[in-house]
Amino acid sequence: MKGRPIFKLSTLHRVLYLTVSILLLLYINGLAQVRHYTIRHYTSSNGLPQNSILQIKFDKDGYCWMATEAGLVRFDNKEFKTYAADNLPGLKDNRIHRLIITLQGRVFAKNLHGQEISTVPTNPLLAPAPILLPTSSPYYYPMAGYAIANTQIDTLWEALQKADSNLYVRKHYTCQNGDTYLVNKGSIYQILPHSSQLLRTWDTTPFSTAPVSGYLIQLWENSQVALWKSGQLLCVGKLHGTTSLAGALRKYPSALLWSPEGTFLFIDKCLYQISIDQNNDVTVKKVLTDLPFNKVSSIYYTAKNHTFYIGTPTKGLYIIKVSDFSYPTIPKSSGTTTFYAISKTSSDDLIVKNTVIPKNGTPYYLNLNTDQFRSFVDQQDWFYYKSGPNLYRYNLKSKIDELLMPLDENLAGILPGDSADALLVCTRKSLTKFSISQKAILWQKVFPINYSDESVNDFYHLQGSMYMLNTTQGAKWYNFQTGKIEKSILDSINLFSFYQDTKGRMWFGSDPNGIFLYQNNKVYGVHKKDIKRFTPVNAFIDDGHGYFWLATNNGLLKTGIDRLADYMIHDTAELSIYTFNTKDGLTTAEFNGATPNFQWLGDSPLALTSMDGVVEFKPSQLIIDHPDNRILIDKFTVDTTDLTLDLSGRAISISPGFKIINLQVNCPYFGNPDNIHLQYAIHRAGQPMIWQPLSPDGTIAITNLLPGAYQIMVRKAGTLKNQDDPLVIRLSVLPHFYNTWQFFLLVFVFIILICYLLFRIRLTRIKKEKQKIESIVKQRTEDLKMTAEQLRVSENDLRKSNQQKQQIITMIVHDLRSPLRFLKTITSGIMNAYQQEMSTNLSSTLNKLNGSASSLWEFTDRFFTWAITQQEDFEIQKTTFPLQEIFDTVASFYAEIVKLNDNQLLIHSTKIICTTDYNILLLIIRNLVDNANKNTTSGCITLKAATVDNHLLITIQDEGKGLSQNEMAMFMQKDRLSQISENKTGFGSQVIQTMVLKIDAHLFIESTSKGSTFTIRL
Repeated sequence: MKGRPIFKLSTLHRVLYLTVSILLLLYINGLAQVRHYTIRHYTSSNGLPQNSILQIKFDKDGYCWMATEAGLVRFDNKEFKTYAADNLPGLKDNRIHRLIITLQGRVFAKNLHGQEISTVPTNPLLAPAPILLPTSSPYYYPMAGYAIANTQIDTLWEALQKADSNLYVRKHYTCQNGDTYLVNKGSIYQILPHSSQLLRTWDTTPFSTAPVSGYLIQLWENSQVALWKSGQLLCVGKLHGTTSLAGALRKYPSALLWSPEGTFLFIDKCLYQISIDQNNDVTVKKVLTDLPFNKVSSIYYTAKNHTFYIGTPTKGLYIIKVSDFSYPTIPKSSGTTTFYAISKTSSDDLIVKNTVIPKNGTPYYLNLNTDQFRSFVDQQDWFYYKSGPNLYRYNLKSKIDELLMPLDENLAGILPGDSADALLVCTRKSLTKFSISQKAILWQKVFPINYSDESVNDFYHLQGSMYMLNTTQGAKWYNFQTGKIEKSILDSINLFSFYQDTKGRMWFGSDPNGIFLYQNNKVYGVHKKDIKRFTPVNAFIDDGHGYFWLATNNGLLKTGIDRLADYMIHDTAELSIYTFNTKDGLTTAEFNGATPNFQWLGDSPLALTSMDGVVEFKPSQLIIDHPDNRILIDKFTVDTTDLTLDLSGRAISISPGFKIINLQVNCPYFGNPDNIHLQYAIHRAGQPMIWQPLSPDGTIAITNLLPGAYQIMVRKAGTLKNQDDPLVIRLSVLPHFYNTWQFFLLVFVFIILICYLLFRIRLTRIKKEKQKIESIVKQRTEDLKMTAEQLRVSENDLRKSNQQKQQIITMIVHDLRSPLRFLKTITSGIMNAYQQEMSTNLSSTLNKLNGSASSLWEFTDRFFTWAITQQEDFEIQKTTFPLQEIFDTVASFYAEIVKLNDNQLLIHSTKIICTTDYNILLLIIRNLVDNANKNTTSGCITLKAATVDNHLLITIQDEGKGLSQNEMAMFMQKDRLSQISENKTGFGSQVIQTMVLKIDAHLFIESTSKGSTFTIRL
């Protein structure tokens, strides 16, 4: 919320804190006591925009609003914020002359142009800030009292203006109960919900009118007063309480000053409060005197802390806090008012140092040279004190002052003995039992301690013969019967105070180590950060209602006994304390340590000694001004952007790239600022709650938050009252997009897509590789097949080769057998019949021998030709030649051979030209002629050729026995190598078939019983 200018009152040099001990004597019940109040004065030099405070109002959230000539001012007891034309767009002037409060506690204002300003916050979590209204609100601005929205006010006023055109200022008033009145000169009207009525017309016009709680009073200068309620005139009479007020009113005519919690008169620098008793008597009481200003323009009073907020026309703002503590007036003859030990008599008369403070009477000086640190009053009201090295006693009634005994050291304390006649006198080194009646020492025991290092500060009775000694070296349990120390704790700690509560817990005060609790044989101390607050505690004062009042050098502290013990025993417990000091009207915050240093009086007041006299108050009636107002948000920005709070409680979304979150909170509190402790925590789910003190200006700056859900919590800590719910602001710091589930989903989808693409690419590559591998495999398979085929072919070739070898051998054996046999026969015949045949058959025999030799040559030549054709690189050598050449070759070769079988070779001459392999065709024909010769005896073998349908037909015909169907089938079989090897026959037919295929010819066989015909077709 923007303000102009802002003055922070925590800066001491800008705050004028008049802790004035304005000693205004208020004599109450004949007792000479002084009640103090403190004054804080603010002007344009320390916070205000200017010094004219025209009106003051407090809203329901606890903020103080002031109408000034320089704008509307909001005050929270720490800083002023001014709202004017520069931060309220559209405001025509800054002179705020009207300020009202509604029955609901909301504040509205008007400037001289009649523009209306609302301070109603737009969000219940926000601190109120002025907003210029576009139109007027429904509220009617009263002269005093509350503003209401009753149109009957305007209706009546318009009627009165019609009757009297000189009426300009409307004066109406609304009381706390809602009763509304309108005053016009001497007439008073009651405004009803739907009408209005004239109540009375006075002969003399009252000079001032104002509400007082649920009443309305009218005041005249002669102190005459009229009291109204619910439209009824309750009384007409004089003001009660101050007889001289009538003259003062005539001399200093003053308007009634209204405040929701009181109505006042300011006359001659004095402030009077008006009250109404049960008898409807109007009483006036002087509450402030000798005030440092002459005129008052407005006033606001808060009863719970006895504080007045007074605005002046030219001198600024005064805040006056009336003290709840009283101080008996000490005679000047008593000297300094720094008091330590305090004792009381049976009649509640107090004796402190050299002064007696009677319960009913004026304090007076007592001419005693006392050591003021230790004292004691017995049941007979004898006052025991140390003076010099001796113990004395003094009687207030008889005025007798007696020397009792010498002391071996400074007095540590005096306690009653085991009888009414005995006293136990403790010094810093010994314990003495003294008989009062005998005025004699019964026994004296020196404590079993090293006095050069340790001494006793005070002592307390526990039970029986057991006493607690507070020493400079800890606490000792001392049994005076045995003269022994039975237990010792807190060794080396200098202890000054002790108290054992109703639960048996023992409390110790020390300097400079704070306080200690001893329970169940364990010692507990305060947290290190709180030691200073409890150093030293000079007295543990139990009020009997569960609270300690701790008298310290830093003020008077109130705390729950059990809560304090819980805080000291458990680290997680919170320290809850309410502090009273000079800001509450104490003249000093330093209470002194002595034995005893406090006394309870009969009607419940408590009296304590301090560095500035004796302080008296009633703890049960002392108002505890808790910080009850809510913690509100004054400013909430991210970087430079104002954040809008969601009333539904949903979290505020914060972008991840923010630089700084600025949160300024405010809790208006006009009590002692030492009693409000704001803490904040920035809590993330699952993390420990860590509370930190809030800075004095209420600002929380956050510069770094990880993405996640957070709660910013602000609470009031350390109060005696149960805490209100803390202010909770829920934030959701959004993650960067790369940290969101959407991004993760996209990444997941992208990864899946990439994986899919990689899979597809891989699959495609695998498919390609598969295809490649398949191609390779196929190729390798083909190669393997080819290799296998080659192996198979090689195997076949090998087999054929082997078969060929067998065929060669068979053929050789087959073809050589006949010629060799014939040669053998011829040679045998020659050998056996040489003599007989020499002459006659030699020629014939030689011809046969020549034929056999020719057969062998022919076989060799044929075999050579066949072998050539079986080679892999053999190629057909086609040539064109006359067929007759082959016929002639056959004729020349076989002419004589056929005669060996008594056959005739008949060759028909031909002129046919043939194109083929000459040698192969010759081989085929020679084999066929040879086979015909072998199978024919005494017959004719015919060789002829002819052309039919462009084909060359060569025919070899014999007249042998012919071939069966089976023999013809075997002859035409293309592969008979195995059979040839087994049967040793058929080689010639196989050679013929092979050669026929070589030259792309066909062989046909026709056979009958009269012979066979072989036809070669080319």
